[in-house]
Amino acid sequence: MYFRSSLWIIGNATEETLNVSWNFPGDSRSEEHLRPRDLTSIGSVDSTIPYVKPEFGEIQKLAGEEEMTISLYSDDGKLLKEWRWSERDSPGRQIFDESLWEKDETEYYNKITDAVWHFYILPEDIGQEEI
Repeated sequence: MYFRSSLWIIGNATEETLNVSWNFPGDSRSEEHLRPRDLTSIGSVDSTIPYVKPEFGEIQKLAGEEEMTISLYSDDGKLLKEWRWSERDSPGRQIFDESLWEKDETEYYNKITDAVWHFYILPEDIGQEEI
């Protein structure tokens, strides 16, 4: 049996150390410490359906019945930003807005396609001006 995978990665493109938390109940990790320029995977979904291209919206499966949220905290624990799935179409940079993610696809034999989405946290996301 072959699987196709979708993977979501967040990168810290700020000069600050951040703590990123998410509410994906099936994930053994729900928080990650990100130094500047660090990357972390916030989740993945595997499927055995070979001819279906991975879709960004599959990320919502990770939260189960809950509303998906991703929060950013300063190194000293201050909440800097919270994104909610239901607000993905709101003004401003929304982490769940697919157009803000870079997508890399790799197609293997039998039409198995893996996708990796990257989102970079920018200074404006945490209330800082870009230098």
